[in-house]
Amino acid sequence: MTFLARIARFLFWLLVASWAMWLLRSFVGWLLRSATTAGQNPTQSNTSLDERQARRLVRDPVLRNACG
Repeated sequence: MTFLARIARFLFWLLVASWAMWLLRSFVGWLLRSATTAGQNPTQSNTSLDERQARRLVRDPVLRNACG
């Protein structure tokens, strides 16, 4: 019975340790994400977003000829 109790105790602490490591890893990831977004200037992030979304507008010659 002592052998089975040791195995059960080992599995329990293994589960607790793996859960704690997962929790620590997610917390550190959250800290790093918030630290990178907090260091950015709001105007810089908006301009880079606008630049990425900017598109050149052109007329469709096929649609123009069909309508008119």
